[in-house]
Amino acid sequence: MELRCAAIVVGADGMCSAVRQQLFPEAQLRYSGQSSCRAIVESPLPSTLERRGWEVWGNGCRFGVSSVGHGEVYSYATFDAPQSGQDAPSERVAWLRQMVADFPAPLPELVAATPEERILRTDMYDLRPLPAWHRGRVALLGDAAHATTPNLGQGGAQAIEDAYVSAENLATQATVEAAFTAYERIRRGKADHVVSRSRQLGKVVHIGNPVIRRLRNTLLRNIPASLNQRQLDTLYTLNY
Repeated sequence: MELRCAAIVVGADGMCSAVRQQLFPEAQLRYSGQSSCRAIVESPLPSTLERRGWEVWGNGCRFGVSSVGHGEVYSYATFDAPQSGQDAPSERVAWLRQMVADFPAPLPELVAATPEERILRTDMYDLRPLPAWHRGRVALLGDAAHATTPNLGQGGAQAIEDAYVSAENLATQATVEAAFTAYERIRRGKADHVVSRSRQLGKVVHIGNPVIRRLRNTLLRNIPASLNQRQLDTLYTLNY
């Protein structure tokens, strides 16, 4: 058998990356303090929700829905919970029904229509910043380099940006090492920003104290539209 050495290795193997473990064995995931339940179910949504995502915030929890086409709806709940908590599917359904009992329609009806075997529970983690994203001819990409909580919906998007920038630099830089150095220099600031802001947002959404929740809601309602737009531009503008 002939053994060959790879010209490059790109570790795009997710939050629990084996490639990252080889490069940076000291790297640690951080538990967010929150767990989640997700499901896809066939259920009609009101016409006002057919083309938009909708999220309702509660006491230490939230519930969101989005149409994914063909009469199917993706729903998710996030809630404060100890790490690695265990529950039976029937207990999960009972908890979700209790959680959304006072939420506006159609959320209680949607949970009631969701079979317990469709509900997937996963804890929410992100990755502590790494000292680097590459060593020699080996580089990390996406969640392997900068895993984020899903609060901003940016995990997959940031991986795509990584892939574009790394490919562009591999095609134009003189050496692999130079390409990976440029890739990290270009992408690191934005990716770290997403990880940090997503973690912060999770904490803001899950505020339990009712007085602080009312203050949060008042502040959010009065944020200038220009500031909201700048925050969105930071996420969605491609400047490389």
